[in-house]
Amino acid sequence: MKNNVQPGRSRKHRDWLRLLSFVTTSIFCILLVILTFLKQLALEVLLGYLVINVLTFIIYAWDKSAAKGNRWRIKESWLHLLALIGGWPAAFYAQNVLRHKSIKTSFRRIFLGTVIIHLAVFLVLFTEGQVFYRHLSGFFFRNL
Repeated sequence: MKNNVQPGRSRKHRDWLRLLSFVTTSIFCILLVILTFLKQLALEVLLGYLVINVLTFIIYAWDKSAAKGNRWRIKESWLHLLALIGGWPAAFYAQNVLRHKSIKTSFRRIFLGTVIIHLAVFLVLFTEGQVFYRHLSGFFFRNL
């Protein structure tokens, strides 16, 4: 198995997975904006997602360029860490637009795991941790 690519996957199957990923990413991003607009999510959280996603896309583009030029590469563990801390929408977008890290099965499986973990943590923090975050941010901004 060259490059750890899973044989036998049909183009239709890959396209279906890509569409599912695109819909999930779009819903998440739209949800962030709506929750911020409704003041259910702090603006700082939305801005944090924006920063980490721009950074993630830039790093994926850099790594793609390095791969083409046979130069020093970003470790996959760093790409996964960026996805885990919130950069997964940009990582997904970069994988599809730049065609980078979009075929290697082992990378895609770990990436999917980071997305699931991130969404689970986000859900817990949003539902259970929202009150905690408001108290923490209120304390932080009052004491500046």
